[in-house]
Amino acid sequence: MYTGCCEKLRNVLSRVFMVKASGSTLLWAIGALVLLSVVGATVALMSPSALQSKLEQEAGMRAYYNANAGLNYVLGAQQAYLASGNSFSNYKIVMGNEGSVEYVLADNEKFSFKLGNFISSGTGGTYQIVNLVGMSGRQSGGSAAYGYVLYGGAKGNSSIITYGSQSNTADFANSIAESNYTTNLQGTVVGDLVSRGYTFNGGVNVKGSLTYTATDKPITISGGTIGGTGKYVCSNSDVIFSGGVTINANVYAHGNVTIDSGSAQINGNIYSSGYTKEENGFITGDVNSQKSIMIQNWGGKGKLFSGDDDGLGNIYVQGSWPTWTGDVSSLHNVYVTGTIKGDAHLKGNVIGSTITGKIDSNTTDPIAPVPCKNTKVFSPPTISATNSYNLTGSDMLYAGAAGTYNTYKYKTFTTGGGTSLCLDLSAGGGLNILVSGDVKIDGDLYVKTTSKGSCNRFNSATVSYSSYASKVLLVSNNKVTFNGGSNWFGSIWAKDDITLGGGSIVIGGTYSSDGDINAASAGGVAMTYVASECLLNNCIYSNL
Repeated sequence: MYTGCCEKLRNVLSRVFMVKASGSTLLWAIGALVLLSVVGATVALMSPSALQSKLEQEAGMRAYYNANAGLNYVLGAQQAYLASGNSFSNYKIVMGNEGSVEYVLADNEKFSFKLGNFISSGTGGTYQIVNLVGMSGRQSGGSAAYGYVLYGGAKGNSSIITYGSQSNTADFANSIAESNYTTNLQGTVVGDLVSRGYTFNGGVNVKGSLTYTATDKPITISGGTIGGTGKYVCSNSDVIFSGGVTINANVYAHGNVTIDSGSAQINGNIYSSGYTKEENGFITGDVNSQKSIMIQNWGGKGKLFSGDDDGLGNIYVQGSWPTWTGDVSSLHNVYVTGTIKGDAHLKGNVIGSTITGKIDSNTTDPIAPVPCKNTKVFSPPTISATNSYNLTGSDMLYAGAAGTYNTYKYKTFTTGGGTSLCLDLSAGGGLNILVSGDVKIDGDLYVKTTSKGSCNRFNSATVSYSSYASKVLLVSNNKVTFNGGSNWFGSIWAKDDITLGGGSIVIGGTYSSDGDINAASAGGVAMTYVASECLLNNCIYSNL
């Protein structure tokens, strides 16, 4: 059915072509043809624009599909590497090692991605896709290629992706203190330490192992005592022992080892990927060095094994007449101006004298250092709270029933001087205090462990109920500060600095992801490790 001008146009054309037309009819026909030519020209002018729009839509869709192909590639690669038994660190390397990766598809189509925020935990870990873009090829006519951003920019990172079975498990909580920055110590620490930097103040006594995670600078350990039965010092870089330090532990150095003080003493074996140089001091234990060994003064007792990584692998017992008591093994020469009280096994020559034992070529290769502990403190989850806690008198916070956690959330958490806070743990469950802002502790702390008992003032690093510290966790998205003499019972996990005042006592653990651990105020601190039940069992995320 035809209407309006279309009906009139139909009638006119019908009269023109099917019957004899009059003059007026011909005029109508001419007008109709003119109208058709205008419409046709308009359609002709619009068609390229409509076509271009269609091409753009198709290019955008192809870019979108290419971005999703990139996502499938990342996740598929993870499955393949997990199935073949590859480690998390290997996966990180093959997937760009936190750099941008681009893959070209057919017809100049492509996608690019960048992975980041890698956090290792045991054999697994977590990471995020920080950038993922799909791109379509350049269009005909020279128009630019199209891109679709799946992750990155205003769209942000992907959700956290787990490699292996690890899922936000806080392996860092296996140490008493761990910081991704610096740990500053004075006093007595009973437990293992992990940090990217250390400052040891006079009289520090660490009854545990020490791990140094930095690879770009050496660690200097001066003064104090570190170690204990079965303990170790492990460094991802060079180690310098200075001052009156005493190390009662094996030393594993992924770099050089230098002992530069006459009062420094190493009571344990040394395993170095570089050279070992004793300028002063004394070693009681074997020295395994992939490069040369230099005993310049004083000396030691044990066995020396030098390797060949520097193309030399010599052993030098020279200087102010040092004495080494024990056998030596060198893949090259042995230089002696002091005394070696033992056998010498070498591939090269003896330069010097005073080797009391036999000399032969039955050398033994040095043992390489074991890998250092590979953990990292990740940031606490973001905490949302509306009210602050400001204690001016006395108060009690209660743990949950056995097998459960009672969680308190605050914007800030402050206990003023002269106040009394009691942690009631008698119900048998856990107690979490989650704070979005700063924590400031200046009052007295009490602990209650039995339903019929009373709150006991906590002011000693050795209490009979210390195991209950595993039930308490204090988390802050900012700083945690203790004034002098203020104590804490349980673990502390903060995004920023953790500062303990002089004389402060902590039974539990201290962990900072983006700040320092400062425990070196006048008078020192006393810290004793008790593992956090919540951190090691990954409870925090289900109790937000």
